[in-house]
Amino acid sequence: MATVSVPATGAGFGQPRDCKSLITTIAQPFGVQDDSDGRVMALNALNQAVKELNGRSPLWEFLRATDSITLVDGTATYSLSTNFNKPSKAQLIDSNSKKERPLNYADWETFQDYVHRQDATGAPEVYTFKNVFADGKVEFYPVPDAAAATSTVDVTYYKRLGACTDSGSSLISTPAETEPWLVTRAQTILASIKDQAKYIMFRSESLKLWGDLVAYDRRQTDGKFRFTLRNRNTLTGTTLIKVGSGFIIV
Repeated sequence: MATVSVPATGAGFGQPRDCKSLITTIAQPFGVQDDSDGRVMALNALNQAVKELNGRSPLWEFLRATDSITLVDGTATYSLSTNFNKPSKAQLIDSNSKKERPLNYADWETFQDYVHRQDATGAPEVYTFKNVFADGKVEFYPVPDAAAATSTVDVTYYKRLGACTDSGSSLISTPAETEPWLVTRAQTILASIKDQAKYIMFRSESLKLWGDLVAYDRRQTDGKFRFTLRNRNTLTGTTLIKVGSGFIIV
């Protein structure tokens, strides 16, 4: 019976080994590590595993990153990093690089309901995304004015991992602890195509390693609020959020 061969740790700065090495490990139990077509299949299986890692909800704490956006007088919309996947929070940073306050999140529909009725300028209090996948933009309100242009906004987000290539320079930007699951999950996918007899073994191992990886993520609670609405006042069932000189009605 074949055995699952997975290195315990990755190389470099605590990352998994390069993708070329991972593909070789994935392909070895099937004897196709030196076969060009077999390596392509192993590569496709590895990239499918990466997609599954990207799609986990709630998202991985180790994929959290921050964009520091410099505000510009009269500009409400700003570009995000190309690896932006999902938002976590936004924080206004003053001219002395001190955290001033968190920004409120509003979904696009709610944002449109009030931004068209108001023309407030000043330090942003609310942020939203119209379609991050399509345009990669974040929008703030009130629209920053000259005084606000001395500040920045730190947008904390969960990044999206890119696809691998069969190259020694292609790397997966995750902790080394993700490597065992990535390899065995890719082997599970490859076994479903090339060797059904190995499928159950690899699937069982990958499920165990997935549990280990979730435990490694060390999330304290999955019920925490990432989007917090502050300054709430309830009036006959309506929530009012103060923004500039006016209010959002939600």
